[in-house]
Amino acid sequence: MVDAQTKILGVIGDPIEHSLSPLMHNFILKKIGMNFCYHAFRVTDSQLPEAVAGARALNFRGLNVTLPHKTRIVRFLDEIHDEADDLEAVNTVLFSHGKMLGFNTDVIGFMLAVRKTGVDLAGKKAILIGAGGSAKAVALGLLRLGSNEISIYNRNEIRAQITADFLKKKSGSNIFSARALSDWQLYRDVENAAILVNATSVGMYPDFEQIALPEDLKLNPEILVFDLVYNPIETALLKFARSQGAKAENGLDMLIYQGVASEKIWMGRELDVSDFYDELKKTIIEALEKNGTN
Repeated sequence: MVDAQTKILGVIGDPIEHSLSPLMHNFILKKIGMNFCYHAFRVTDSQLPEAVAGARALNFRGLNVTLPHKTRIVRFLDEIHDEADDLEAVNTVLFSHGKMLGFNTDVIGFMLAVRKTGVDLAGKKAILIGAGGSAKAVALGLLRLGSNEISIYNRNEIRAQITADFLKKKSGSNIFSARALSDWQLYRDVENAAILVNATSVGMYPDFEQIALPEDLKLNPEILVFDLVYNPIETALLKFARSQGAKAENGLDMLIYQGVASEKIWMGRELDVSDFYDELKKTIIEALEKNGTN
């Protein structure tokens, strides 16, 4: 029950109306018996300074940050930590002792989701489709999972090169390369890659029939195709991968794991959700189906 002692959490973004974060976090909070309440707040770009000041003044415990604020919010923070510093992007804010601390849990969320598949990326090649903020987090996760070669493909090759250069500078590693999605090298890369990740919004509802790859691409059956999109649950890309015998996973586990990582930051302790993980995932899937977006 919400009372005067309830601590407030939330997510800010624009748009935010279809966010699954309140459902997910309030489910977790209820299961672990914490007196917190999580809300979604639509905050436009021009409203960000006032929203941040208001959350601080109202003694919020924490915030998740989604598009379009992940980069811009950095300027309002007192400190940024770990991956947030590497990526220059924040998705989790902790209000503590009068300070605003920024974190990024997308990297660990992706890493845990890949580990859950049982695929070992140590010393293996990875293909990444996309060059935006999500792609940067995925690339850093692939590096930390042990990939020794990460090829970044994007419709705009210049943007792919900018992302590759950014990652080289931030990580100190030269394993990143950039190519246009139309480059024929993609057809050769998929022959020996261990994982292919779609870090674009291609295939997301309502454009669920779209696919981020050339439809004549032949996948090797050992590759893991990981689509960050989870709405619909079974994207056109995943259907395409399964039709060729490849392993395919959507981004729902990543969503949950990054959310749990945020909860750990806000609670200041370890958090084990294994006892109710399947129930949580089922609840999210049912919500997607109920809303007619899957």
